[in-house]
Formats: sequence, C-alpha cells, structure tokens
Amino acid sequence: MNSSDYFSDIIGHKRVISSLKSSWIQNRFPHSVLFSGPEGIGKKTIALNFSRMILSHGQQNADNISKRIEHRTHPDLIFIDLEWGVKNPTSFIKIEAVRQLERRLKSGSYESNSLVIIIDPAEQMTRGAANALLKTLEEPPDGVFFFLIAVSPHRLPITIRSRCQSYRFSPLSENDIFTSLSRSFSEKKPEDLQKIAEISGGRISRALKYLTSQDYNGLISMADQATETVLNGSLVSILNLADKLSHQDRELLSQFLSLFEINLLKTGKERQFKGKPVRNFDTVKWLALLRQSKYDLEGNINKGLIFEHLFLEMRRR
Repeated sequence: MNSSDYFSDIIGHKRVISSLKSSWIQNRFPHSVLFSGPEGIGKKTIALNFSRMILSHGQQNADNISKRIEHRTHPDLIFIDLEWGVKNPTSFIKIEAVRQLERRLKSGSYESNSLVIIIDPAEQMTRGAANALLKTLEEPPDGVFFFLIAVSPHRLPITIRSRCQSYRFSPLSENDIFTSLSRSFSEKKPEDLQKIAEISGGRISRALKYLTSQDYNGLISMADQATETVLNGSLVSILNLADKLSHQDRELLSQFLSLFEINLLKTGKERQFKGKPVRNFDTVKWLALLRQSKYDLEGNINKGLIFEHLFLEMRRR
C-alpha cells in the first residue's frame, strides 16, 4: 500500500497531509510532530492514519495492522492520554506516565520497524512531565515517532514546541463536512446533512455527534416545529413549545437556535415555508431576537422565559 492510500478517505487538511507524505517519501519524516487547532476537526484522525503508514511500512499484513491501530491494540502504537500509565488519573498527564513511556521505549518495537507515540491532550502535561519528555525529544531513538496533539499549544513549554515540526489545523469547510457526512450517512436527506454541516462549526466530531446521538436526532424536526409554530401556531402551542424546550440542556438549545436561524434565513429569502407563502416576515428583527436569545442562553436566565419571550416577540409582526 502506498502512502496515498492511507488518506484516500480523509476530507480536508490536504496541506498537512501533503507536506508530511512528501517528508516520508524523501526519508525526512520528523521524529516529533505537533498538531494544533480546535477540538474535533481531525487532528487525532490524521495522526492515527500516519501511524498506519509508519507501522505498516515493510509489513505484509497492512489491513490487519490498520484494524489494530483503529482499535488501539497494536503493540507498537502508544496512545498517551490522561489515563495512560498512571494509577490515579487526573485532568493532567503526569511525570509518572512519561517515566512509564521511557521504560517502554527501552523495549523497542515488537512487530514493526518503528514505534509511534501519540500524546493527546499534550498541553495537559505537567511541567515535570514535559521536562522529562523533552530529554527524549532532544535525542529520539531510531524509529520512534511522536505526534503531540493540542488545542492550546501555547500552554506547552517553548522547549517542547521548538523540538517539534508544527502544523496548525483549521476547521473544515461546510462543504467538506457535508461531503464527509454524505459518504457515511447516504440514507439521510441531503438537506438535513447540509443543516448539520452549517451548525458544526467546521468540527466533524460535532457533526457526527448530532447525527448519532438520540438527543440530537430531534434537532431538525424541533427547529421545523418552532418555525411552523411561530408562523402559524396558536398562543397555547407557543407556550407549550417554550415549555418543551425549557427541559433541554443549554448546549442542545444553542444548536437548536442555530438550526432555527437557518430556517428563518431560508424562509426570509424564499418568502415561504414548506411551500406555503409567508407575509410580514421581518428577517432583521427576528435574527436580532435570536442573537439576544443566544446571549441570554449563555447566562443563567430561565430557559423557559428565554423561549417564551423569543416566540411571543416574533409573533408581534
């Protein structure tokens, strides 16, 4: 399997992939790489795919290697997170974990010609852990490759960052998210996938969460119901909807408002909703009310009151 085959299913991040593949082909692959950027946009996925490429090099059973890397059961892939190598996990990667890694490195690789270490979240290393790791990064053993993954790379010591080849990841485009979702969820309506892509913030993990979580499965129908209720519903239906929404968590409601906003923008542009004409539709006013509701939702204001006010003000058109 050539280096391109490991990334044929990856959407986006072409610059990072191309640069590192070129380094691999030229026998200049860095021993230490730092991937940084927002959470959920593919940093870990890219690191795992490069792990497949590295650990499959010179091996005959690439498919089996890939499956074990996917399940993190390959003996030459070491994935250091908050729980690895410690008896009492906390929100930090401790020096205890790095000492455990040092002992493991002395054993070398078991099956392949290399060892791959992924550290995520790298910025959660304590000062002691980072200083201990620095010694290994300064003089990496032959055939050992590090991938450090961080949302906030500035929290890593400059000495660590200076030993790594750094790549900054950007959120995926809406089109990239939509393309990826369409491949994996061909049974879903394209318009539903498009809405999810629009509210994902360029984070494929967030988009997948919306589609696979039971709580999020009703987001789109809830936004459609809200649009229908505001346009044509009775006062009782408005109050019932506000009460229903008041029992949802704030993160879910924030995404509901984003979908509701998409509905309103589309309705304002087309001057119709589900084939029925809409009159006296004040897009500017409604979007201003939505923005205020999003702001209120981030505070500690009663959720029921937020939506009662939003829907009733929208009806004053």
